[in-house]
Amino acid sequence: MAIAALVAFWAVQQAGQTERVGFVVAASDLAPGHVLRPGDLAHLDGALDGRLASRSFRALEDLAGGVVVRALTEGELIERSDVAADGDAGLAVGWELGLGLDEARVVAETGDVVDVVAAIGSGESATSEVVASGVRVQRITRPDTFDGSSVTVVLGLDSREQVLAVSRASVAGSVFVVRAGGPNEP
Repeated sequence: MAIAALVAFWAVQQAGQTERVGFVVAASDLAPGHVLRPGDLAHLDGALDGRLASRSFRALEDLAGGVVVRALTEGELIERSDVAADGDAGLAVGWELGLGLDEARVVAETGDVVDVVAAIGSGESATSEVVASGVRVQRITRPDTFDGSSVTVVLGLDSREQVLAVSRASVAGSVFVVRAGGPNEP
């Protein structure tokens, strides 16, 4: 019984452990689709929890030529899911891209196949187009926000072109995630 209590105490103590490491952050605000250069990055030393430390980059050179896949703010930790492989290498199947959206713009649930639609402009000159089709929603998270209307939609994308098209659309206009399907779909 005493051993079980000691093990439980140790597990609780370890759950909150942080690791002192070097990590890479954005040196300035970076938009999706931006190809990383050395001046875009900064190296800091500090404490990160173990899970976050495992998802971060340790060296600036690990990111050279990478493509930013979601907006990053100055000083923000750059995680492995925030950067795609360099432009020459292309992206492997299954790259994930996270979009912060108003919940009203998301008509889908985790696992759904969706189209990503960009609406650009306003009034009579507004245009809309499908920028990625047949994309799977990997997950949707609903952070605890004041207004309760923001969600992060993580999309599984198959190509570098899809990553860049969705990234650019999120900067240029309003992005909507629309469930694909209907009577004419298999």
